[in-house]
Amino acid sequence: MNSPNEPALTPESPESTATTRTSPRIGRAPGTKNSAPQARAVRTREAIIAVAARHFDTDGYGQTSMNTIAHTGKFAKGAMYYHFPSKEAIAEHLISDWKRTVNESISKALATGSSTTVGEKLTAIFTSLAHQIAENTNLRAGMKLTLEPSIDNGAASRTGSTPSATSSKTPSPTENSPTPPPHTDSHGTYAPAPSEQSPHQQRCEKTSTSQPASQTW
Repeated sequence: MNSPNEPALTPESPESTATTRTSPRIGRAPGTKNSAPQARAVRTREAIIAVAARHFDTDGYGQTSMNTIAHTGKFAKGAMYYHFPSKEAIAEHLISDWKRTVNESISKALATGSSTTVGEKLTAIFTSLAHQIAENTNLRAGMKLTLEPSIDNGAASRTGSTPSATSSKTPSPTENSPTPPPHTDSHGTYAPAPSEQSPHQQRCEKTSTSQPASQTW
């Protein structure tokens, strides 16, 4: 029983709050509720990329479909489309990894400074990339996909080539205009237009038209 001078412990008192906070917690610790599903989602995403890379590497991009990837990896369609809406999205991911690897190899070679020559730097870059391509299927597939014309509007968008001749274009004003007939004189022979005549020819023509022709008796 509390003495008259001791305040009773109420739910609002600090002592009661401290007692409540130090009580053992029942259930999952904070921040761990979704850890297992997230880890499983990461593994599924990496598995989809790996299976697609093997097919892209061996069969080619055009011969690989989302159904093929799902069948090989035994993935649920919903899980696949949750991570990647199309096989092009998977290919773009592989291409991005390949470009990042190239940039890392170049940066590492340039970091050697003046202690190595340009030729030695290039050799180090190509040697590093060659080893990684041989050992990593994902990187090898990403390298091959950079040459795939059906990704990212094809090779024209990466090489800067002009559109094909069959593409539509607006004709210039003079493209469809009829060819003007050649200038002819009174005898039906060709006579150059005034703009085509030389200054000497124009002066002679003005003189001949301003003076009457001499008559022959």
